[in-house]
Amino acid sequence: MSGRINKPDTPADKKLRNCLKTKTSFVMIAGAGSGKTTSLIKSLKYIEETEGINLRQEGKKIACITYTTAAEKEILDDVGHDSFFHVSTIHSFLWELIRPFQKDIKKWVSSKIDSKLEELQEARAKFSNRTWQSTRDNNKLETAKYLHMKENFHTVSEFQYETGSKYLDGILGHSDIIAMAPQMIISNPLLQIILSNKYPYFFIDESQDTIPEFVKAMKVVQMNVKNFCLGFFGDPMQKIYHTGSGAIVIETGWQEIRKPENFRCSKNVLDVINKIRALGDGLKKQTGGRKMFVDGEWQLINGSAQIFILQADERHAEKIALVRSYLADQLKDPLWKSDKKEADLKVLVIEHRIAANRLKFAELYSAFKDSSTDSLSMSFSEGTSWALMPFLKYILPLINAYRNGEHFQVVNLLRQYCPLLQKSHLQLPESEPSKILNELKVHLEIINKLLKIESPATVENLFSYLESNNLISFDDRIRTRLNKASKGSLEDEDISVTDQVIANFFKCPVFQVWGYERYLNEESPYSTQHSIKGAEFNRVMVVLDDEEGRRSTSYSYERLLGIKELSDTDVTNAGNGRETSQDRTRRLFYVCCSRALTDLAVVLFTNDPRSAKKAVTETGIFKKNSIKIELDISNEK
Repeated sequence: MSGRINKPDTPADKKLRNCLKTKTSFVMIAGAGSGKTTSLIKSLKYIEETEGINLRQEGKKIACITYTTAAEKEILDDVGHDSFFHVSTIHSFLWELIRPFQKDIKKWVSSKIDSKLEELQEARAKFSNRTWQSTRDNNKLETAKYLHMKENFHTVSEFQYETGSKYLDGILGHSDIIAMAPQMIISNPLLQIILSNKYPYFFIDESQDTIPEFVKAMKVVQMNVKNFCLGFFGDPMQKIYHTGSGAIVIETGWQEIRKPENFRCSKNVLDVINKIRALGDGLKKQTGGRKMFVDGEWQLINGSAQIFILQADERHAEKIALVRSYLADQLKDPLWKSDKKEADLKVLVIEHRIAANRLKFAELYSAFKDSSTDSLSMSFSEGTSWALMPFLKYILPLINAYRNGEHFQVVNLLRQYCPLLQKSHLQLPESEPSKILNELKVHLEIINKLLKIESPATVENLFSYLESNNLISFDDRIRTRLNKASKGSLEDEDISVTDQVIANFFKCPVFQVWGYERYLNEESPYSTQHSIKGAEFNRVMVVLDDEEGRRSTSYSYERLLGIKELSDTDVTNAGNGRETSQDRTRRLFYVCCSRALTDLAVVLFTNDPRSAKKAVTETGIFKKNSIKIELDISNEK
């Protein structure tokens, strides 16, 4: 176990142990920097100490479901990779659970094919003489595809889980697992018993971001079986993804545990995030603050929290550099001007063309950000886009390994994702493993050349090569549009916004995905505000620019800060008790500001800095002497 278990107990930790002792299901609400993961690890340690021997003898485990692979690794490291603790992401867990139920899986997929055919039929029924011929043709192609699936579906004997779905090859994708498994859990009492018997304690980390269907399924298990302790660890104020559950409803007999402490942020930063959070939820004020050991005693770190309100124009990068230089002088901290990783500095932006230009993926950025949908734009920023997943999960790691001579990793990735090395293909009479391996060597060199920075290849060129040579199982959403692109129908005048985004994506120089990967891997001081949750840095700059994020109506910092009035939609939603852009923006702002360990700088770009300063002052979020406009910086320098 990690050093987390040696940290002093909080009142919340004691309540948590009592829940575990009595097998009472619970919801822990733990604000940013409260030590939520510490409480989780302590819970695992407590179960091991009190019941570990008996549970191990009975072949039982403790389940801990995380939101990201990074969180999965962190918890696994903390528990010493002990197999007694089943730590995994939601997709991996659900597939492992339902994989033995192949008949049920086949029934679900068959039903999905039927539903798709019904949708296509309903769409045809609405065609009129104004319907474009390309729309009719696409419907006809899709119908033929799903009819072919339906007619030949009986040949599929077993399903596997990979990146994208390919039903007639027995392959399910991410979206299939997340849609199917919760339904199967809810409708199958046997599955509920199997799950609860194997995992008498079931914890869900970052519960606010967990999909509602999974939360509902686990609540059904808890309601229907005995001696099953279900625990949620999260914070509704940190829900920043559209698909998350948010606040978990407390059921009868459950315990709500609040953990208001903050051990991360300096005093001034803590004051700011408390004021941001004040109108957000019931946790209200977080207490404590970051301390350091000085002269034999623990002392609170004051730190700093300032906001710089600047004129919005084309000189964004220059002005950000100016603020960083000012902070380096004012705080006597030259690391504010450094881009090196050792500076422990992060600049958080809602959308950022500067990074895209600097890292040479401007066209890729534009494809997903200009005239896009909120969903496509957001998933691009978060690194969760289904269109880019083949690169992030398979293609780039494969070519990186190939270029570095990491043959073992190359083979592992090919075994995991390449259809030619799947069991179902290798068992075919015509398959010759040695011949396949030799062909793969040739394919790898060609893919490597296509991905070089001097290559003229586009995303479509690479995808078409991979598809035609059976080197990948694409998600249906990619495969369908790749087929349209080959026929020239992906650029018709009446195509959907999503189709247009993917058409632009296909035209992008494929080497640009390397720059995008560097961006996601934080090889630059810039990160998007949505990609940073869970991290912490000594120096944090949060850039607020509604104009840069104008393609999304989901967020507005100027409305949050009272600079602009609420939209009609927000007024309506607020009146009906529904979520507004203010709610979403407040949560995002809280998450970003709470990343700062010591110093926080917020940079607000606006068309009227003086009016904005007045509005920001009235919010009370920042102290008056911490609110500066461009003239203040120039005078002080």
